[in-house]
Amino acid sequence: MIKALVLLVLTSFASAALAQTPAPRGAPPAPRAETTQAAPARTAETPASPQEEHAPATSPSFFEFLTSSGLTNVAKYCAVDTPDKANQWLHGFICSVRVTDVAIGVYMGLLVLVIAGLVLVGVIQYDQVSRATRQQLRAYLLVESAARLGEHSDHPEFQVVVKNFGQTPAYGVRTWISVVPGERGGQVSLPGPERGMVEASDAALGPGGTFELGKRYEIDWDPAKYDEFLGGRVAMYVYGEVSYRDAFRKRRSTRFRAMYHAEHFRTGGLSIAARGNEST
Repeated sequence: MIKALVLLVLTSFASAALAQTPAPRGAPPAPRAETTQAAPARTAETPASPQEEHAPATSPSFFEFLTSSGLTNVAKYCAVDTPDKANQWLHGFICSVRVTDVAIGVYMGLLVLVIAGLVLVGVIQYDQVSRATRQQLRAYLLVESAARLGEHSDHPEFQVVVKNFGQTPAYGVRTWISVVPGERGGQVSLPGPERGMVEASDAALGPGGTFELGKRYEIDWDPAKYDEFLGGRVAMYVYGEVSYRDAFRKRRSTRFRAMYHAEHFRTGGLSIAARGNEST
């Protein structure tokens, strides 16, 4: 197995280098003969030497051990001794590799890929399980109920009950609530909190704990808008926000918006608005 892995590295870089061995640096040039004699052309009757017939130009690559034709080239390469003494160790190493070593090397390479894939799947599954666990255990501060307090009047008072529906406490709770009359519908744009309206608490709200947000509408009515309110064309919007930090130190928030109009004068209940209710 070790031979096959080393062979994969060495043969990748040694093939081109072994094709031609450069002359030593600084060596004097070969003396030119005074007379040259052309080598006689090889006739058809002159047989080629075994080295010229079987020796490949370069050392075989790793992938030649994987095919039948490549194994033939490896056999030809190993049948001839290399004349380069500096690279005889590589020749001996390649020729001592067995097919089983190559097979084990390929198997180990595939095994490494499979293990890497399993590790990646494990990391993804761990992240998903961890995220699901946090979603299950975190605090959830949501509106439990919203209603009018007392009898109906020109300046009604409302109460919103917020409950922790999660399994861990909520910390650093900040809240604000407002009551504003507006045209009845789901696309009404309402103003945000005014200065000094946000209330903060250092107390932790445990699982199942509740607290109340109360607000009275204290602004004098415009006569025309009050008539529209009594006629059901204008509603009173009871809305606000609750922000907190969960047990995993992430800041969360819950926005709520409810409507109070002519249909609620008798019962004192509120209906959920079509928009403005969201939780993170």
